[in-house]
Amino acid sequence: MAAKISKENFLTEIRLTYAEWQALISQIKPQEMNEPLQPGGWTLKDVIAHISWHEREMLEVIRSRALVGSELWELPTDERNAVIYEIYRPQPIHLVLVEATKSHADLVPALETLSDDELNDASHFVNMPPDWIPGELIASNTSEHYREHTPEVQAWLANKS
Repeated sequence: MAAKISKENFLTEIRLTYAEWQALISQIKPQEMNEPLQPGGWTLKDVIAHISWHEREMLEVIRSRALVGSELWELPTDERNAVIYEIYRPQPIHLVLVEATKSHADLVPALETLSDDELNDASHFVNMPPDWIPGELIASNTSEHYREHTPEVQAWLANKS
């Protein structure tokens, strides 16, 4: 059985990983955020928009205390990510950055409304499978997500030097 998630530790982890993510991307000029991180791959702008989309989805889950969200969740991960990429690809970087800042700023107060019990027990969320752990779902779309994309940005930065 997994250890219980404490709200205090959960919030600390999200704040810490987000601060690390922000410190990393703040090293990059906005105009450079349109350069591919890997040949033929996503740009940093694409990654930021992708992460922001996931944060907004978690915001709705938290606010409604229900497993709600985009129909894109019904797609396999790679297909869902491809659709998210196509949706946000035409947006200019300044709008992506504004939306990313807003999505996270909205997310944190919503997270603060969750109790330890809600983070650990799916029965507090309508339509959430009983074997799911809400805190794990949220973490996979926030703190774990920031860390997932960090190495590719670090490698890109190292190659620019």
